[in-house]
Amino acid sequence: MGQGQQLHLKSALRLRRNARLETQHGKSDATNSLQEDAHISNVEFGEQQSLFAVFDGHGGREVAKYAEIHFEDCVKSSPAFSRLDYKTALRQGFMDIDVRLNNGGLQELAEMKRKNPPAKSPLMKVINESMGKGGAGAEAEGDEGLMLDGIGCTANVILLDWAKKKLYVANAGDSRCVMGHGGKCTALSFDHKPECQTELDRI
Repeated sequence: MGQGQQLHLKSALRLRRNARLETQHGKSDATNSLQEDAHISNVEFGEQQSLFAVFDGHGGREVAKYAEIHFEDCVKSSPAFSRLDYKTALRQGFMDIDVRLNNGGLQELAEMKRKNPPAKSPLMKVINESMGKGGAGAEAEGDEGLMLDGIGCTANVILLDWAKKKLYVANAGDSRCVMGHGGKCTALSFDHKPECQTELDRI
């Protein structure tokens, strides 16, 4: 969740279930929200699979929303998915989101931002008004003014394979996945941060 964002759960709880699993997640229903997260909660992703994901927007909510809309198709369209190689399919899904964004996806982001301009903090409203920009919204801006290159998101994804009785976790960035069981927490992912040696070696 964004800093300082209160979660209004009372009217926003969503329940998903199938014969094997019951899940519940909450989403803010506050107006003028600075919330930049998106998610997937699909207990029937495939005949024997369930898929869950959280996309934490950085610099805007549009890439997180784009991933929410397209990530499932990216995973299923990977040849690795049909081979039941879910580890590779999830990794390829991340890569394909990036490819799609650079091949027409930016136009979709621009349309999202024009239709639903991000809420501005009270401080930014005062600054814009003092500079005579109070009435300029995202719908009046060209693609350059929308600053699409500064938007991104981290990701944390879980795929449950009921046939193999396995759980696959994939993450990009510093979003973290933890499993709680019997009063203990077990880390299921490791943050990707530039100061980590493995990331330094990769970069």
